[in-house]
Amino acid sequence: MDNKEYCKQNFEDLKNISDDFSSKTVSQCKFTSCDFSSADLSSSSFEDCLFENCNLSLANFENSHLQNMMFKNCKILGVNFTKANQFGLEIGFKDCLIKNCNFCHMNLNKTKFENCDLSETDFIGTKLNGANFQDSKFKQVTFNNTSLEKADFRNASGYSINPFTNNLKKAKFSMPEVINLLNYLDIMIED
Repeated sequence: MDNKEYCKQNFEDLKNISDDFSSKTVSQCKFTSCDFSSADLSSSSFEDCLFENCNLSLANFENSHLQNMMFKNCKILGVNFTKANQFGLEIGFKDCLIKNCNFCHMNLNKTKFENCDLSETDFIGTKLNGANFQDSKFKQVTFNNTSLEKADFRNASGYSINPFTNNLKKAKFSMPEVINLLNYLDIMIED
């Protein structure tokens, strides 16, 4: 792939992608069942793109522009999203496996993490105001000094969020998982 620009193209079943999309402009493209594991996607510009059923484990987005980028049913392991260009960054996730990823100190207000399986992922110092975590499952996800104002955790499970070190103003939760917020109060609850 020698092109410097891809526009309105559909890519299916791409394999062995190393640096095919490094330093490229990619807009309005759809990637289906592609293997981007360990791919170098650095210094690229992705705009209005959809990744569906893709493996993005250990993909490198360093200095990449990610605008209106959606991941559906993707496997995303070990990706450091903090290395992406933060200007105009807009990403979303639906039905994804997100493990060992870094979203620390990013502005992810209104980002969707719908029905995702999140584990061993960090949101330290992250702005997630109005973010949507509905129906997601959490395991060892770190929220610390995180702004979660008006975030939606309805029907989410497994989260552990300290209400004293995170902003939860007007966040939405559902029973029975909201009881987990009481773990930080050092109180005893009896039936």
